[in-house]
Amino acid sequence: MITGYFILAQGLNRIYPKVNIELAEKLLEYSGVLLSEYSVGDNLSKNSFVQRNRIQAGLSNCIVVVETDVKRGTMHTVGFAEKNKRIVACLDHPEKYWNEPTTRGNSLLIDKNRAVPIDFGNIDELIQVINSLEVDPPITL
Repeated sequence: MITGYFILAQGLNRIYPKVNIELAEKLLEYSGVLLSEYSVGDNLSKNSFVQRNRIQAGLSNCIVVVETDVKRGTMHTVGFAEKNKRIVACLDHPEKYWNEPTTRGNSLLIDKNRAVPIDFGNIDELIQVINSLEVDPPITL
């Protein structure tokens, strides 16, 4: 049984950032897998991270946004999740953080009803909703 996976934004011959090498080895030790749509030796590009996010969203039942600015890569992931009819949940930070650059994306997603607001008081409720999903919706990549 697969216990987890990493989706790489480059070929399987390289883990980026290097600080994740030990984590990748641990994942493989516990029956996890490394996935990539790139050939061995393919290098990173800015677009390859966006494409990786597309796959992450497609393979997930739910995307949980902890913090993001309005124009960060996480917003690409949210868009792909919406396209694939995945649940998008967003940490609803305390009001004093609403105008911080790292939480403006969260505020936007919640204000536009594009994400289910969550906090540490209702995280169990979100987990129950995710676990109640019977079938993954079709993936559009």
